[in-house]
Amino acid sequence: MGLSGNNEKWEKLIEGMHTYKPEEVRLHLTNAGFHDINITQNSEKHWLMVTAVK
Repeated sequence: MGLSGNNEKWEKLIEGMHTYKPEEVRLHLTNAGFHDINITQNSEKHWLMVTAVK
């Protein structure tokens, strides 16, 4: 999700892949009608955990 700095590498290797930053994930979920969005990230290990309610 755009945390490791290798976004372009992975997007070129995997057809159709797109990486997202946490604020982009929040915006897309909000636009899709989700609420109570919680995004936890670990920048050291390059992962996000996202929970939301619809």
